[in-house]
Amino acid sequence: MAGYHGRQAIVVGAGMGGPTSARTLADHFERVVILENDRLSTDPLNRAGTPQGRHVHMLLAGGQRACLSGPERRHAVSTYCGIP
Repeated sequence: MAGYHGRQAIVVGAGMGGPTSARTLADHFERVVILENDRLSTDPLNRAGTPQGRHVHMLLAGGQRACLSGPERRHAVSTYCGIP
């Protein structure tokens, strides 16, 4: 377990902040689990548990670079957050 702060971290919610937080935690924990109540789709659809999802959102360039640095991160962000 050298280099890790713990064995497992749990992130609640798979909105924009959930996968981003999980990505950050992945450097410090052996395993990261994201709990989400809604069924996730590969299509950019509004979810029942995120009424604010219908509002306009914006990701700044620095946040996008942080989210997309690495192939596994690009896949996760693209799949779960709708960022191509």
